[in-house]
Amino acid sequence: MRVLYDIERMSPGGLNGGIKTHHYAFLRHFSEHYGEQLALLVACHPDLEEELQFLAAGPHNEIHLTGADRAGDAAGRVPVVAHAGAERHGLAGRVGADVVYAGFGISRLAEPGIPQVGLLVDLLHREVPEALPEEEVTFRERWYAEAVRASAKIQTNSDYCLRALMETYGLSGDRLFRIRLPLHTRFDRIEEEPLPELLRAERFFLYPANHWPHKNHEGLLIAYRNYRFRCSSPPLGLVLTGHRCERTRVLEDLVRSLGIEAGVHFAGHLSEGQMKALWKAAHALVFPSLYEGFGLPLLEAMYFGKPIACSRAASIPEVAGPLALYFDPREPLQMAAALGRLHETTSGPDYGEWLAEFSIAREARRWVSEVTAAAR
Repeated sequence: MRVLYDIERMSPGGLNGGIKTHHYAFLRHFSEHYGEQLALLVACHPDLEEELQFLAAGPHNEIHLTGADRAGDAAGRVPVVAHAGAERHGLAGRVGADVVYAGFGISRLAEPGIPQVGLLVDLLHREVPEALPEEEVTFRERWYAEAVRASAKIQTNSDYCLRALMETYGLSGDRLFRIRLPLHTRFDRIEEEPLPELLRAERFFLYPANHWPHKNHEGLLIAYRNYRFRCSSPPLGLVLTGHRCERTRVLEDLVRSLGIEAGVHFAGHLSEGQMKALWKAAHALVFPSLYEGFGLPLLEAMYFGKPIACSRAASIPEVAGPLALYFDPREPLQMAAALGRLHETTSGPDYGEWLAEFSIAREARRWVSEVTAAAR
């Protein structure tokens, strides 16, 4: 099966958050385990070419640089084809695609007569619209409506989102499928990279998240101040990863106004090797998000054996399961109390049985089955 896998909207670095980890982990798995069954024709921005060289594991894979103004040159690596301007029109037909996979909901490369499968990872614009600019809510309304109209099937990440898509957009169950994101085992192949000395010098809580409003950093910082004030022993630090943006400066100002500069460290976007080292060094995960379509860091914390305190919003309990400590993310005092309990915890519980429920091999088989069915 030839899949035109559209990730044109993907950016280099960490700007896209967890959806990038999602796509890269599954593309790697498909390349390594379905190389003879799938030809992945990945349409992307030219700046992603180097990041995608792992696609070479699949003998029929290709990289299509859409919007590029140069010929591809990847001799001895993944075949690269560049398409500029009008050349993008009709691409799906020219490459013989059996199906177009829209990795961000809908694809501008879709064509009549070639089925489209769209990925919708959350309903943030409906459930927490205040976390988005008004124009972004309007854009997502149009984008989702078009995805629902144009797609033979819609993929989502959790049972929570599956139910929400059915209720909100009237989708029938036969047009929807859920692929969970058990991506934690990718760390098996990642080589650990050194951390800055500052992050190696103390025990700390970890919150890995871009600095988007729904991630609720403000609530966490207020709770962290309360925790430090009440802590009878030396308090733990708080490390915040994530792509730096305008909101980062807002959060840094809040840290200063709360007087907690000594404990809070903004680590920025880290490589996968640095994240592996950071997870190993962390004392615990705190996850105060107001909304998640899945919640990748929850499984990552379990994989590294870390205690978890998390929000009970949206899909989070579905992923975090029975062994996490839950709090109301809109109640900083509850969150502060949870931090205090994490402080006293010496190690995480045995997550083995729960983690066994999350298998990338099982989810990949389901994805191939669903996309194959859509292509017929």
